[in-house]
Parts: sequence; C-alpha cells; structure tokens
Amino acid sequence: MRKFTKDDLAYMNDDALQGAYRVVNDIIRNARKNKKRGKTAVEAEEEICYIVREIEWRSERKKAHREYLSQKNR
Repeated sequence: MRKFTKDDLAYMNDDALQGAYRVVNDIIRNARKNKKRGKTAVEAEEEICYIVREIEWRSERKKAHREYLSQKNR
C-alpha cells in the first residue's frame, strides 16, 4: 500500500482522492473479514484518517465558497 503525503492528498483531484479512499477502505474491510490485524491493516487505518480529513476539508471549503458566492451575489 502506498502512503500519501499531505501534499499528495492536497494535489489529488476529487476522483483520485475517492479512489484512494475506496482502495484503502477495501484493505481494511478485507483485514477485518479475515481477522488479520497486521501491519498493513494498521497502516491502512491510519492512512484512511488522512484521506477522510482531506475529503472533509474540501467539503468545508466548497461549502464556504458557496456561502461566499451567495453573499457576494446579493
């Protein structure tokens, strides 16, 4: 599994970020299904936290931008 840096996540487009989320989430699900809690599963759980944080930040920025534009257009 590839580890992403903060810059990697920041520069990914939304589709690539969602794809990374799905891949890492699949790793976690498979590890839980097989009851294997190895190094890969722990790394995946850590990695998904960073990915989710980036997704949440983008969502908040989009929301703030929409609000800004609605205030500007009044």
